[in-house]
Amino acid sequence: MTRNSRLILEMIGMFGLLPIGVYFLKPHRTLLPILWVFMACILVMLLRDKTFDRKELWNARAIKDHWKPILLRFVCLAPVIAFATWWLTEELFLYLPRNQPWLIAMIICLYPIFSVYPQGIIYRVFLLHRYKPLLGNPIALVVVSALCFGFLHIIFRNPIAPTVTLVGGALFAWTHHRSRSLFVSSFEHALYGLWLMSTGWGAFLYPGAVDIAMASLMGEPIPGQ
Repeated sequence: MTRNSRLILEMIGMFGLLPIGVYFLKPHRTLLPILWVFMACILVMLLRDKTFDRKELWNARAIKDHWKPILLRFVCLAPVIAFATWWLTEELFLYLPRNQPWLIAMIICLYPIFSVYPQGIIYRVFLLHRYKPLLGNPIALVVVSALCFGFLHIIFRNPIAPTVTLVGGALFAWTHHRSRSLFVSSFEHALYGLWLMSTGWGAFLYPGAVDIAMASLMGEPIPGQ
């Protein structure tokens, strides 16, 4: 078996079969532990790879060259996301800040560490480095990273989660490709993730709230009301 064949099979297993397995297991309370175990395995593979530059796992200095375009994009896109949330799911708009400010404060503190950074290691650092010999072209790498990142979110069992994260995944992967800094791409990922959660679309990315989010989207009675 050639190296490219092994890489293809590895990619199918890690980024195709694994999310499907998690989808059928429905492990609502174990999603983060699964993510962290997966991240730990990926990190071991990276650290054992002599061609991998470990500075990429942080490289915070790179933010000085990238914070302006990141914030400019966010300032342009944030109102669009907020309007879309209000228009499509008015009942959920700003739900957490209005009703559970303590929860959104906790999410702001913990989400970048326990969710964003591990996803960045897997779907940006590892994927862009590991499959560069297979895909070569940076555009192809970014597209595959985005597709894998979006496909991961089938575990939330609604069409919004994979669609939104497909777009976000492309943006974050391109930023990582340009910066070679997990700090920079995670900063951008955290910005949009926290904004989605604050405006209300985070309900599509949380198993316990998906039924409510889909009912709101379809204009149906909210479960439990």
